[in-house]
Amino acid sequence: MRRLMSVLVAVLAAVSFAPAAGAAAGKAPVVFVHGFSGGSSVLFKEMIDKFKAAGWADRELVRWDYDWKQSNFTTAEQLKKKVDQVLRDTGAAKVDIVAHSMGSLSTRYYVKALGGTAKTKRWLSIGGVNQGADVAKLCPGFLFDSCADMKPGSKMLKALNDSSPAPAPTKYQTLSSSCDVMAPESKVRIPGVPNVNVGCYEHISMPKGDRAITETIKYLKG
Repeated sequence: MRRLMSVLVAVLAAVSFAPAAGAAAGKAPVVFVHGFSGGSSVLFKEMIDKFKAAGWADRELVRWDYDWKQSNFTTAEQLKKKVDQVLRDTGAAKVDIVAHSMGSLSTRYYVKALGGTAKTKRWLSIGGVNQGADVAKLCPGFLFDSCADMKPGSKMLKALNDSSPAPAPTKYQTLSSSCDVMAPESKVRIPGVPNVNVGCYEHISMPKGDRAITETIKYLKG
């Protein structure tokens, strides 16, 4: 009996200190980040369902929400804390980030300016306003700081694009749509970063489209 108890204790100890399954398999947990308005659980529901079918565990799929009205600089600081929490919870060394629309700004700033290159394996932008959004010119800056960040020439966009827009070792990819008037391909593209046109989808429906989901899973599996 004493020998059996010793074996059980040893087994439980090994299980307790074993890394998370995703970390052991070399698969990074995925942090999903919504854009202007909305929430990640609804926006990425169809995509997350397909991720699960492709082998990701639910604990590896993080739907992150934030106050979309605040400055993207503030959101980036909050994302930094969230990523650190995800790494602690999963035992992974790095995360993958999937961002939609304005979410591309705060996530890129985190990667570029807040130490995110050391903790982000892959970054993917779906309909990201990486070069700004012309419609944001109509948004009064005093109303939402986040909207002002999307105006072409803003402090945020200069910080992201003036030099080293996609710093290594993080890998980058963007997805654009032929029918996205909010973020046409010219606003989505980042110099030196591969872009995939996923066909004709409206801006808000892109993350729910089959082609965008397929390309996202393909990229993160690569």
